[in-house]
Amino acid sequence: MKQFNKILIITMVLVLTMVGFSSFADTDYITENFTVSKSEINNNDTFTLTLDLKKISGATNADYLTITNTNFETTNGMTKITISTIDSIPIDLKYVGSDNTFTFDIFDEDETTQIGSETINITQAREYSSSSSSSSSTDTTKYMPLLGIKSDYEISTFIGGQSSKLSIPAENTSKYAAKNVDVTIDLKDGPFTEKNNLTYKIDRIASNKIEDAIFDLEISKLAINKTYIIPVTIQGWNSFGDKIDTINATYKVKVINSNIEPKVSVFDYEIRGNVTDDSEAVIIELKNFGSMNATDVNISLEGFDKDGIRLYKDTQTKKISNISGGGTKKVYFGITSDKSIKSGIYELTGKISYFDEEGNSYNVDSPIYLNLNGVNESDMNLSIEDLKYNSEMSTGNDLDISFNIENKGLVNFEKVEISLVYPNQMISKTPKKIILKDFKMNDIEKCDFKILVNEKTPSDNYDFFININGYLDESDEVANYTFANYFGVFVKGASEKGRPKLIVDNYSFDGDNVLAGKEFPLTLFIKNTSDVQTVKNIKVSVQSSENIFMPVNTSSSFFIDEILTNTTVEETIVLKTTPDANVKTYNLSIKMQYEDAEGNAYDSEGNLLSETDDLSISVLQPIRLETSDITMPFEFYIGSSANLEVEFYNMGRSAMSNMMIKTEGDFDIQNGSYFKGDFQPGGSDYFSTTIIPSKEGLSEGKIIFSFEDAVGNITEIEKEFEINAMEQQEFNEGDFNNHNEGFPNEFDQGDIEKKSKLPYILFISLAAIVALIVIVKNRKKRKLKKLMEFDDIDD
Repeated sequence: MKQFNKILIITMVLVLTMVGFSSFADTDYITENFTVSKSEINNNDTFTLTLDLKKISGATNADYLTITNTNFETTNGMTKITISTIDSIPIDLKYVGSDNTFTFDIFDEDETTQIGSETINITQAREYSSSSSSSSSTDTTKYMPLLGIKSDYEISTFIGGQSSKLSIPAENTSKYAAKNVDVTIDLKDGPFTEKNNLTYKIDRIASNKIEDAIFDLEISKLAINKTYIIPVTIQGWNSFGDKIDTINATYKVKVINSNIEPKVSVFDYEIRGNVTDDSEAVIIELKNFGSMNATDVNISLEGFDKDGIRLYKDTQTKKISNISGGGTKKVYFGITSDKSIKSGIYELTGKISYFDEEGNSYNVDSPIYLNLNGVNESDMNLSIEDLKYNSEMSTGNDLDISFNIENKGLVNFEKVEISLVYPNQMISKTPKKIILKDFKMNDIEKCDFKILVNEKTPSDNYDFFININGYLDESDEVANYTFANYFGVFVKGASEKGRPKLIVDNYSFDGDNVLAGKEFPLTLFIKNTSDVQTVKNIKVSVQSSENIFMPVNTSSSFFIDEILTNTTVEETIVLKTTPDANVKTYNLSIKMQYEDAEGNAYDSEGNLLSETDDLSISVLQPIRLETSDITMPFEFYIGSSANLEVEFYNMGRSAMSNMMIKTEGDFDIQNGSYFKGDFQPGGSDYFSTTIIPSKEGLSEGKIIFSFEDAVGNITEIEKEFEINAMEQQEFNEGDFNNHNEGFPNEFDQGDIEKKSKLPYILFISLAAIVALIVIVKNRKKRKLKKLMEFDDIDD
């Protein structure tokens, strides 16, 4: 029997050697076997130790065991573990020591007698000492975990405009645990917004384990339907405090979005009234073809001036606060046109701007085609009848031309211009243009022209044209009806070359006038009137009276190589007007020196080949009106008058004419307009008006300045303001009476009513006095300022 026991003990020792190392003293119990739940245990790792104890024959029953070393501790902090069975005793431990020895004692059921003590070596625990790590030769950096994103993760699907949770599976594919792992996402290239934090912290990722990094996301309503790639950065440390190399990865998510960004455009429009009777209106319907709201919508109509259509007593821009997804809103524009407008389709442009719900701005140009009833071309017919002239003549004689012009159409013309275009070699002895006023249907007018064919006119066939321009509205700059009649005349006359001549056939610049101190391009159309000689080496010099116009970045002269016979060349020079130029028309002289085709600078009579033409250019000074802030009371009461004042100044160098100032607003107005008339440069004045609020709350108003410049252009300037009116303060007569209960009634009811109104009257009087003081002080300042200006003038 003893021999058998020896063999059994030797066998148990060998088994223990295979699963771990154990040492024990005299004991009633031995560790027959133990297992751990992890193949590798690092510092601060938790695991489960399962003990299988063997009871020595005749030993006292074990009741509990206690842990007696500091290398391991229970996860619940208890050192006393009850033993219900000696087989498979599970103990949840945490490795906190520097070596792998685990020592425990066993006690009997009376909890006083130790019946066993044993130490085992848990070889899966990696020995580590923080106090000696710096001096240890062990390289702990080789125990690095491998972090990343789980490769076979399922792609998440998010809905546009909703909040969602993004869960990224962070995986450790190594046999070493990772600690203090930070998972950071980058959302700058996607339609996502993180509501809390872009970094999610994971305390620990065990070997071959996955932990989710969770983020709260807001998906944009404007997200595009597609799969988005989110950059992910993973950082952490191993169990020994060594930093893991940063992992850069990506994570895919799918976004499904049924929201459509707001798309506002002109959906429909209709015309009411008659545009030529100043009663036309175009009603435009805007539609939001998206599903999201469009806010702060503005629409402006452009393209009026080019076809004679213009706004009529209306503003160019209309505002709409909101158009819901799929919704429509209508705006109204009053328009009118020239009397001469033709029937047809006219194009305007609706310039639309708006914002979506996330503050993004949009701009859209939408065409608007107006089918207007005006004058048809077939209704206009001016005809030349009974044309008489000599088709062949000799030089030195007059060419008489006569004809009748008839209005055979269905419309009346306010003005008809008849002009004769004849060769340059000839001279007109009658006015070159005939103007007829109020040329009605079926009217007939006789026209005569007399042309002198001088002796030097070479023999040739010469072209003549009768040009007719009809204007339905005499203020129009462009004719509504044009007609040309051609006829030819053969002249028998001189054949010599004659003296070549240059003229400024036409010239143009931006607009009808130029502004003082501004640059403008001047285009000259220089013509060689000779039909036989080319001119060359032409020097063109520009000189203005009073040196008002100066060339910009060039000299006052330029050269033209040559101009062929009966040819016009175009040349442009940039000029600048002096800032202090007066408002008037100035002459600009164009001097042209040249040579004939043979290089002669003088003609046969010894005269220099030179021509000078004078041009006229009107100069205007810029209009500059400045105003002060509107002076008004601090409080407004319904039914109580309040004074408003504003100062204004002419800061320009040109006078303003027919200046009118008026007040408009959602309240009653007294002294609401002021006609200033002519407002001279450097002048100042003020405008005072009285308003009486008629309703409680906010009301808007504006002060409008209108005036004309030197050529009659009308300008309007608006200064907007708003007031917040309150109810008049009332006092309860009952409150007053309550204070007098128990006292003799020494005053009659009329006296009590007068006294109850006294605080209100005093408050209104005080407010009026304060307003009066402010107005008087402002007026004194202005008077003092004007006196100082007069003193400066006298000095």
